[in-house]
Amino acid sequence: MMPKTLIAIVIGFAISGQGATAETISFSRDVLPILSDRCFQCHGPDEASREAGVRLDLETTFREVDFDSILDRIEHDDPDQVMPPPETGKRLSDTDKTILKRWLAQDAPWEGHWSYQPIVAPEKRFESLSQAIDGFVSEKLHEKRLNPNPAGPPLAWLRRVTFDLTGLPPTLKEVESFQNDPDYEAVVDRLLASVHFGERMAWDWLEAARYADTHGFQKDNVRTMWAWRDWVIDAFNDNMPFDQFTIKQLAGDLLPDGTLNDQIATGFNRNHRINAEAGAIDEEYRVEYVIDRTDTFATVWMGMTAGCARCHDHKFDPLTQKEYYQLFAFFNNIDERGNDGVGPTAEPDVAVPIDGYATELVTAVETLEQAQDALQAAISENETAYAEWLVQQRDRIASPPFWMVVLPDDIIGTSSGSRFETLGDGSVLFSGANPLNDVHRVEIQIPSSLTIASLRLEALPDASLTDGSLARSFDGDFLLSELTLHVDEQRVGFATANADVETTGRSVSQAIDEGPLTGWSVGPGRRIPATAKFDLTKPLKVQAGQRLAVALRYESREEQYFIGRFRLSLGVDQPGSSSPMDDVSTAITSQLWAAIQSDDEPTLRRAFADSSHLFADQRAALGRATSRLESLKSRSQTRVMVMRERTGPPRPSHVLARGLYDQPGEMVIPDVPEFLGLPLPNDRPRNRLTLAEWLVDPRHPLTSRVAVNRFWQIVFGRALVGTPEDFGKQGEQPSHPKLLDYLAEDFKTNGWNVKRLIRSMALSETYRRDVRVSQEGMQTDPENRWLARGTRHRLPAPAIRDQSLALSGLLVNRVGGPPVRPWQPPGLWQAVAGVNSNTTRYEPDADEGLFRRSLYTFWKRGMPPPNMMVLDSANREVCNVRITTTNSPLQALTTLNDLNFVIPTIVFADRMMRLADKSSSDEERLQRMWLAARADNASRFQLEVLSKVYGQQRDFYASNVTAAKARVSPALRWLGDIAERNDGYVVGLAAATEVAEIILNSDGALCIP
Repeated sequence: MMPKTLIAIVIGFAISGQGATAETISFSRDVLPILSDRCFQCHGPDEASREAGVRLDLETTFREVDFDSILDRIEHDDPDQVMPPPETGKRLSDTDKTILKRWLAQDAPWEGHWSYQPIVAPEKRFESLSQAIDGFVSEKLHEKRLNPNPAGPPLAWLRRVTFDLTGLPPTLKEVESFQNDPDYEAVVDRLLASVHFGERMAWDWLEAARYADTHGFQKDNVRTMWAWRDWVIDAFNDNMPFDQFTIKQLAGDLLPDGTLNDQIATGFNRNHRINAEAGAIDEEYRVEYVIDRTDTFATVWMGMTAGCARCHDHKFDPLTQKEYYQLFAFFNNIDERGNDGVGPTAEPDVAVPIDGYATELVTAVETLEQAQDALQAAISENETAYAEWLVQQRDRIASPPFWMVVLPDDIIGTSSGSRFETLGDGSVLFSGANPLNDVHRVEIQIPSSLTIASLRLEALPDASLTDGSLARSFDGDFLLSELTLHVDEQRVGFATANADVETTGRSVSQAIDEGPLTGWSVGPGRRIPATAKFDLTKPLKVQAGQRLAVALRYESREEQYFIGRFRLSLGVDQPGSSSPMDDVSTAITSQLWAAIQSDDEPTLRRAFADSSHLFADQRAALGRATSRLESLKSRSQTRVMVMRERTGPPRPSHVLARGLYDQPGEMVIPDVPEFLGLPLPNDRPRNRLTLAEWLVDPRHPLTSRVAVNRFWQIVFGRALVGTPEDFGKQGEQPSHPKLLDYLAEDFKTNGWNVKRLIRSMALSETYRRDVRVSQEGMQTDPENRWLARGTRHRLPAPAIRDQSLALSGLLVNRVGGPPVRPWQPPGLWQAVAGVNSNTTRYEPDADEGLFRRSLYTFWKRGMPPPNMMVLDSANREVCNVRITTTNSPLQALTTLNDLNFVIPTIVFADRMMRLADKSSSDEERLQRMWLAARADNASRFQLEVLSKVYGQQRDFYASNVTAAKARVSPALRWLGDIAERNDGYVVGLAAATEVAEIILNSDGALCIP
């Protein structure tokens, strides 16, 4: 109960009117932000950091406090007594003190934090959602005593809505059509139906999901997650309900009738960084990935800074550390490794077919079948030759020595995710995960009794390896640190080893010297076979059924230096002193050996077909057909990382002391925060699917509010809650709380329809308002929180580049597919490259890859596209949901000098000159250029300035044709047959390029009006 003396003090203060108004103080809106920012760090939810046993975040404990003492401490002059203490860097302003005193004078009415309360939409009725937007905005303007701007120019709206909904400018044809018939609804419906709508929406979602094309950390190797990116684009274009969009990304793999696309959707939770550094502790980083998933989940769907509870109870919001790890437990049950960022994907992953290969695959299969039939027909016509060949093979076996190629029964890598495929020639191809070090163990069952004198190892080139070399390392070399042979688990020694090629200091003899840091190497980039022979200390007799195990050990400090394709052969009977290449022509496989011993007719006939010169043409045709099919198969699919629950019992989850992986405390089970008042149903399993369904429960207070807020941010440039990442007590209060709740409730009750929501925003009067602002308006509402005017802001980074491409006609409109590499300054990747990284050298694409939308640009975490970063894109190391805009000289230097802007500018100028009527005046051409770039008509003054610049530049270049040619030379390849045009045209184009550069770098071209 409040002491009477305190009541008298605060009432007296309030009556005196010192900075107070008659408005009722709202605890949630006015008081709680003060307490949260100034008091909760020491007197809030976190018990460990709570001072003096005073807790101010709960009504019950707040009312236990001696208020006279609090007021005294707030007003105290002594730095040792005043609250908050000076060392916190926090202070209460006079306004803050007035609010607190007036609130206490009203008997301290208490209410819960606004975003944690159930959504109760105002009962007002509107004919449309657009009218609801305008109604609530108008109410707020009246409250703030502000007058709304009238509607802006129709073309300004057209440019604004086209960029906001597609990320591209309106075409000149669309501008001219809208001038003749300004049908607002038709425009919005056309834009929502465009494939570019999904691309525009996807950009912000990719930043939230921390999507990138490399794994991050020191090595920062390539990853293939673009199939997930394409899923996001398709989902927005298909207007997938947001609740399904949520469920599929969080738990698509757990849906009862889940499809491959549903599995791909779960790639959202695999977009985090993955380490591959030598010495990294596997479990430490595995836990970090689960932490990342937990934090991202909380931010994206609940606007919650959950990561603040990793090490202790949240200092401001009612989330305990235990509840944090209960959320963590939902994402802690997949089979993954912490140190797995070498290959393009880390398990679990799935193969994803790539569109456009179906017809080619059918044709390739038919060609292969025809080649097989042709070979069989030829064999049937040569029975005599077959009989002679069979006699020869029996004679060879009776007269050793010879090499017997062994076909492995099993191949095992010590690292998970490694894949081994035995090819038709008996060689083994290594793919899948590419760990730092590994041991490849080949197991062989002896087909019949024989005497082994030697072992031969062939390293073979393959198109799937680095630049067609022998290895998977970044430079195509390998380092075999040790080769061992066991028979029935008994070690067999080698006497000598020799090879046909080896590098200085890394001879093949070092592969049998028991030293793990030495080994056999052949040098970088070798594309022809390398062969080594290992002679046993003495001939070894083995019996049929005995098992041999050959281990290829890669344990040196060189990372990923594996032989990518190898073949093993046994030298039968005599070691001799021949080189490792001797007797290659007399090699015989263990399969053929066994077939001769058992008279296996089908196998013998296949071996005859594979070796006889009589069928060379048919074999060549079959080989080409097989290679073609295998090549198509590899190109017709990609792999993408997904979520997949472990089999067997769930992985235990614990509260981690101080958030450290190796300090597990209390065991926890998956559960949701209690303070939201929405427990999980008791009859549902505690897994990600139940969590996702909980999120989209109509009673959930956060999900729809958070989603609507971010869609508003995309359309209006500023969110209703200015801290979209934080709906907690440290976050910003909503500027229009009634509007936010109305939209959130409508969003749920109308099927979570994203396009309906965005359509209503784009067609509102609020959205159409003119952007002009008076001096008074800038003083009273500099950020335009109350929406009295249109929101003018700079284009997002990708839209600035994409605008240049679109205006020039260079833009390639193909949707989806692997990432592309447009121009960027040389040497940037190399400057940050880790040891053995496969993203060391950046090579720009040719043709189409240079002109795809920025959404498809290859995103290296350690060095993101520099033009995107300069223009304020998120770096995608972690989740980002807030749009930020800065202004710096580097941005102008980028748009004026980066080839991604320079070349489109030249081509844009050329396009405008060629599209104009031959009888058009220079002024008419410039007006058309202005209209195309800015979607408005240049004023008389602006035209005069542009005409003057054009005339001056034309005169300059007329006197220096060499300079004119140099000015347009970067774009010559894309200007058509300009060589046949006369110097006068080149002079005019160079001058027009200067004008185009001015227009494209003007404020009106770089901003949404």
